[in-house]
Amino acid sequence: GKVKSIFTDLSTSSNLLFLSSSNFQGNWNTVLQPEKTSQQEFYVDETTTLMATLMTHTGPYYYLNDKVRRCTVVKLSLSKRSYMLLVLPHEGTGLREIESKLRTDVISSWNENLQEGLLELSIPKFSLSAVNNLRDLLINMDPEIEAKLLGAQAEFSQLSNTKPFTVDKALNKVMFVMSEEGNKTQAKTQEGGIPLKLSINRPFFFSIVEGDSGAILMLGKVTNPTL
Repeated sequence: GKVKSIFTDLSTSSNLLFLSSSNFQGNWNTVLQPEKTSQQEFYVDETTTLMATLMTHTGPYYYLNDKVRRCTVVKLSLSKRSYMLLVLPHEGTGLREIESKLRTDVISSWNENLQEGLLELSIPKFSLSAVNNLRDLLINMDPEIEAKLLGAQAEFSQLSNTKPFTVDKALNKVMFVMSEEGNKTQAKTQEGGIPLKLSINRPFFFSIVEGDSGAILMLGKVTNPTL
């Protein structure tokens, strides 16, 4: 399947192998027309420009121009319960400036203040994967929590009678693919008005959110969609 060679450099003293894997297929709620997908310029930084595959769709979208944080936010429905927020920094604003402001309350505020409008939206195809050691993440969050869940104070008697029973690594692998595929065929309707053109043609953030709870399922950034 999708997960290959995730366990490397295993210790002979390891008692347990723990793997959590998530695979997100980023399908728009409407199928995009392949004929509108084209090679366009993507500005990696001030001195680097490359050609990337951008998908284009014209229709109603919920979006927000955040002048305070200097970014544009667009909502893409992935299903009845989940959606993606694209966060594109304004020209002249770096990813780091936005990254320092990406808190849960900020993302919730963006979603609450979105306004519907007609957009001609172009977004690059991209795929990414990441492997994280949950122990390292927990230690960075709170060493005491890590000790109780996976460290010296953790209780694993239901898994093994071996003592001491220690967890060397707890790995989580996430994969995400964004393509033209969708959940239903697009109806040919005439949209009134002149659409605002918005091209995601420079580094951006994205967040996958579960709509009922508002839980953030994934938070990532794309600096080069061709990698």
